[in-house]
Amino acid sequence: MATNIVALGLIPVLVLLSFAHTYKGVDFEKEFFSKRQTETLKGIMIFVVFFHHFGLMNEHTEQIMKVYMPGQFCIAIFIMLLGYTTALGHSKSDKLDFKKLWINRAWRLYLPVVIFSITFNNFLGATLFFFILTDIVYTFIKTDKNRLIVIFIGNMIFPLFLKLIGMGEWWYDDIFTYFIGVALFMYKKPIIDFLRGKIYWVILGLYVLLAVPFAVYTIKNWPFDLSTIVHSTVLSILILLLMFRLNIKSKIFHFVGQYTWEIFIFHQTFIGLAKMIFNRNILILGFSMLLTIITSVAVQNGVKMLRNKINAREK
Repeated sequence: MATNIVALGLIPVLVLLSFAHTYKGVDFEKEFFSKRQTETLKGIMIFVVFFHHFGLMNEHTEQIMKVYMPGQFCIAIFIMLLGYTTALGHSKSDKLDFKKLWINRAWRLYLPVVIFSITFNNFLGATLFFFILTDIVYTFIKTDKNRLIVIFIGNMIFPLFLKLIGMGEWWYDDIFTYFIGVALFMYKKPIIDFLRGKIYWVILGLYVLLAVPFAVYTIKNWPFDLSTIVHSTVLSILILLLMFRLNIKSKIFHFVGQYTWEIFIFHQTFIGLAKMIFNRNILILGFSMLLTIITSVAVQNGVKMLRNKINAREK
């Protein structure tokens, strides 16, 4: 009962409150897809991922699973944000310094440790693929239009290849949004200009009328992997459209959003550990969530301190 109150009551209310803000004055220009806003969105998504896996790993959590099963689409949001931030990083330099770039990535993703889990870590596998694809594209192709075309083709080929070699659907059912994030960065101003005014409401209404029933149909009638591809992409674009009018704000989700990668790495381990110690779901939930957040904060800040010390010695 207490677990349901937290998962089905408290968290959804906090999410609704975080979306209950509109832009004021010139806030849109400085806050739409800002670091603060996207980190807050990531914080919301990682909570959904947490409860999705919590429901999968524990007994008597059927109601939680019904609500959080669509949480798979959260990875699609993370992939979309990955596309946006990767294109943003590449745009800051005319000539890529790959040594510096991959050193930074290694520190941020903890590659020396995480690389050994690539064979069972779908998100890491997709992340590394898209990093390499984008590096190649920005090295050999000079125009944004052609870069986006190649990235789009790569984004389509990657999940198709995984399916053909027999990988489970969770490896590829929610990664069709990378090119959307790249496109948003490349054409952010024209997109914003186009969606200003009443045309936004027309497009939003048409999108809901066309996309949501189609997504429901696919979930009920299509094979699992295909339906997830559709509804993950549909929901990602819907949230993106909503962000044009809603200024996402939440101190809790913003804080958590700064540690999403670490939480993603640790949370299932600590849920499993909590199951070995406790036999009540609320205790498993509280212990695993608290330990996951504490560990994530400690690891990220510890790695930053270690990196700063190494950099200081090298100087």
